[in-house]
Amino acid sequence: MTKSIQRASIALLTLATAGTLAGSVPFAQAATLHPSTKIMVTSVSPASNTVIDVMTKKTTMLDGPMITVMPQTGMNRNPFIAKYDSMKKGFMLENGKKLIPGVRYMVSAPWAMISHKASMFAIADLLRVKQLSHHKLELIYSEPVDFMSASAPGNYWIQSDMAKAAGIAELGKNDKVLPTNGLTKDMVTITWKTHNHRDLVMTFKEAITPGVNYTLIPCAVDTAHTMGYMGPNFNTSSATMFVGK
Repeated sequence: MTKSIQRASIALLTLATAGTLAGSVPFAQAATLHPSTKIMVTSVSPASNTVIDVMTKKTTMLDGPMITVMPQTGMNRNPFIAKYDSMKKGFMLENGKKLIPGVRYMVSAPWAMISHKASMFAIADLLRVKQLSHHKLELIYSEPVDFMSASAPGNYWIQSDMAKAAGIAELGKNDKVLPTNGLTKDMVTITWKTHNHRDLVMTFKEAITPGVNYTLIPCAVDTAHTMGYMGPNFNTSSATMFVGK
């Protein structure tokens, strides 16, 4: 057998073997792994501390799939699993898990194409409350926040250690947070303190009572360039308590 015939025989054998191997891989599996068959996700954001919104044009295909939510910061780096909930119109964290404000998360899924930037999110955490004067408080967040939600008085509650609500506090020590008992525009105005979009100033019409223990409770404050978050903006390490002076 000449060398040219040998090379031709080897080439034909290689093609035949490749064809057999290709035929052994189910077409559906190959299509699933192909990028063009994945759903394009344009952004990921928290709707609450238990529900995650995934923005895509193909919303009808979301019923059933799961996503993996991986903490990128914080003490616990174990992944969470979330499954689509058609009633909540978002991905519900399983096993009673909750997102922690101030922790950065990344979402991935084998059925989705998500850019690195679009897959990352964090819930703004109110790191610290500082009294500036008899009428002013400084709020310092972990993330740049959306001004519309961060400056809305109704997204904040102030609780005192007194039996009954008084002064700047709308809640006494045993009162519960309700949509109807937050701060109001008649009580306070909220403005930027700096240009970093993390620091704000609350200016109250009534003076802060010296010696009273207060807790500021923030909820539904969006991070910059997002909308629709309805959960808390504090965790166990948030320094939201202060004593009037």
